[in-house]
Amino acid sequence: MIQSSGKFALNHPIHMHGHDYLLLGTGEGTFDANKDFAGLQLQNPPRRDVITLPMSDAGEPVGGWAVIGFNLDNPGIWVLPR
Repeated sequence: MIQSSGKFALNHPIHMHGHDYLLLGTGEGTFDANKDFAGLQLQNPPRRDVITLPMSDAGEPVGGWAVIGFNLDNPGIWVLPR
């Protein structure tokens, strides 16, 4: 799970070198496992190499979250820039 928050929580791309991943879900605000876990797409989720981490549409940047899944099958130190 990737979470952004705070004053500078704007829409921005996330890319992980050396892997592609499954996008299980995204949302605004803070991830709440009790509420948001049930809405994750666990059956046939989209495969990506870049996602956009969302921010709020309410005008104030409150951040957002993304849940990704990937196989740990490519050994090495991989950069996850944001």
